[in-house]
This record gives sequence, structure tokens and C-alpha cells, in this order.
Amino acid sequence: MLFLKSLPEDSYFNVISFGSGSERMFANSQKYDSNKIQEAVKKVKAMGANMGGTEIYHPLSTLLQEKVQEGYPRHVFLLTDGGVGNTQGVIHMVKKSTKYCRVHSIGIGNGASYDLIQGCAEGGKGRFIMIADDENPAEKIIELLETTLTPLISKVELKCDQEKEIESIVPNPKSIPYILKDDVVNFFVTFPGPMAGKKQFTFEYEDSVTKLPYKASIDVNPDSPNQPFVDKMAHLKVLRSL
Repeated sequence: MLFLKSLPEDSYFNVISFGSGSERMFANSQKYDSNKIQEAVKKVKAMGANMGGTEIYHPLSTLLQEKVQEGYPRHVFLLTDGGVGNTQGVIHMVKKSTKYCRVHSIGIGNGASYDLIQGCAEGGKGRFIMIADDENPAEKIIELLETTLTPLISKVELKCDQEKEIESIVPNPKSIPYILKDDVVNFFVTFPGPMAGKKQFTFEYEDSVTKLPYKASIDVNPDSPNQPFVDKMAHLKVLRSL
């Protein structure tokens, strides 16, 4: 319930309970509004740990393969008080299925599998917390939510004023759906031969909160005596800090 009440207003949500089988609270993810949140809270209060077993693989795999709502990066919060028989299989599945989302995990109680919780979060490029039986979960959960549900940048582009002289940019900026808080992304620009003459690179993106476009440009001139190696590395630092 703490999760539901802490969701950002401009978001979509759903709850999937799992055991030996799985069940969705809503057929499709719902847009946040007070009525839907109240409905979800009532349904969560009525839930019981009576679904038998801990079958995570199939419901989680199905969820991760679904199309992401455009403009709304998917964050999956996996909560469990146990473990599974195929821990490494679940972790491997998460790792290969999270190009367009993050998986965060929470172990509830002393019986939760640390390997599963840690592995899913690391494979899903997310965060994890373990909550012991004698701990108050609220503080840890709020901290996790504040860290993960933060603004991001999307519609990333890296352009050069002399595009014809560029052989490739790796990774292709258009292949990156969004960049989350604390992500470090390195772009490697290659040329068919030695880089000649001054080039201007422009980094463009959209902020998830304002939905406004932003851009920043840097000049790189390999022939300039006033632009030593350290200065070139400073440009890399500028891009990283955007």
C-alpha cells in the first residue's frame, strides 16, 4: 500500500500477485488517479498469502516482454518473502529482458532469498533492499522509491555538424530509450581516418518532467594547441553531467 500511495501522479501502475500461479489486479496498467489508487489499496488489503509456492519466472517474463507505454519508462518492483528453485534462470531472464525497463527487488522477512533479490536487481539495472522480520519497512521502501522514481531523459540524440565525416557512433543514441538517474553512458565516435579539423557535437534530449527539449554543444578541435588531452576529457565530463 505504501508503494501505491507514493506513486508519481503522472504515471501508470498495476499489481501482479504470484504464487503457484499469478493474477493481475487490472487487465491493463491504469493511469494514476485518486479513485484508482483507492480501489487498488482496497484490493491489496483483501489479498492473502494463499497462492501457494513462489512461481516468479512466467509472470515476470510475460510482463517484461510487454510493450512499454510511450513516454513512461517501466519500473518493476519485485516483492517476495521467499525464493525459487531456478534462481539463476530468473536472473538470466531478467538480465536479457530489461532494455526498456528497470527491475528493483525487495526481500521481505528473513526467509527471502538474498541471491534472488540481489541478482534480479543487478540484472535489471535496478536497486534492491532486504527487510528483516524485526524491521520497519517504511523507511527503506520510501528511500528506494525516492531513488528510483526520479526524472529521466529520453529522445536522446548526438549530432555532429559534419555528419558525413562520421563513420559511426556507438551505441547508437536512437537505440537508447531513456537514461535514468545515475546512469553513465559513453558514446564512442569513430571516423574512417584521422579526425581532421574542428567538429561541433550537439547532445539533445527531452526532460521527462517538463517534456521540453534541451541541448548542449561542445567543440572538439584535435589540431588546436589550446585543447590538450585533459581538455578533451573535460568535454566527456560535460556530457556525463548532463
